Amino acid sequence: YQQYFFVNNSEEPANLLSGAGITCSDETISAFQLAKVIDGNHNTETNFGAETNSLTLTFDLGAAKSFNTLMLYENYYIGFNEVRNVTVESSEDGVNFTPLGTKWIQGVGSISFDTVKAQYVRVSMPACQGPILQEIELYNVQKPDMSYLNLTANASKFIPGVPVDFTVNGEVNDAPVDPSDVVYVVEPAEAGVMKGNTLRVSKDFEGALISVTATVENGERTVRSNTINLTTGANLTMDSVTADNYYSSSYKPEMAFDGIMTTRWASKGAGSHWIDINYVETGFNRFVV
Repeated sequence: YQQYFFVNNSEEPANLLSGAGITCSDETISAFQLAKVIDGNHNTETNFGAETNSLTLTFDLGAAKSFNTLMLYENYYIGFNEVRNVTVESSEDGVNFTPLGTKWIQGVGSISFDTVKAQYVRVSMPACQGPILQEIELYNVQKPDMSYLNLTANASKFIPGVPVDFTVNGEVNDAPVDPSDVVYVVEPAEAGVMKGNTLRVSKDFEGALISVTATVENGERTVRSNTINLTTGANLTMDSVTADNYYSSSYKPEMAFDGIMTTRWASKGAGSHWIDINYVETGFNRFVV
């Protein structure tokens, strides 16, 4: 059992064969019967007869349109009613046709191919046996944009005046990302300047956190990477820390000095509180909260 779902972002009907002109190699089939092949109703069908062992249907879209997928639904009964091999072709003038794809179909199936733009579509079943067609549909399926960027850095902390190198991996439009297309967003902007893929941290920067994100413009969409957060690298090594109290085990005083921006010390109760830190090193000239 198979189900097919299509997303249509254009102003045209999703099924491009809706309202199309249709002709058939079997001239005994009436226009009324042929219309059931493209009426949008899977509960109607056209029986091309038990003696039919070759069938060609030609569709006129009325104007050149882009498409890349054909769907076929048949009332399949093995050995009696089979479309078997199905070939799809396109043409700009209705005379000269170009093959797009061939596939063996039983019951329901799709044929996908590179997007083409044409006015005429020909569907051939050269070795069928009494096919009963419920519906043939034509779509221009929009492939989802799978572009992505992955950003890494050679450090997790920064020291003013010391450069940090970044690497971007990923794909844009099914191709490896071109480093020359990458634009880095540094926040706050005064933290430093990107030269190529290297962040030159300003010697005068006094903040505690630098965020860097890589971006690539892809048509109307901007592809963004994960964000790298660099914390200050001048933090001295903590030997021990004590406080007058803490709210719970999730907010111990050590968490104010673990280098992780998402953890914290929380005191319990109102009033004044204190925290006492002992460092391994001696001497400092900068304290960031």
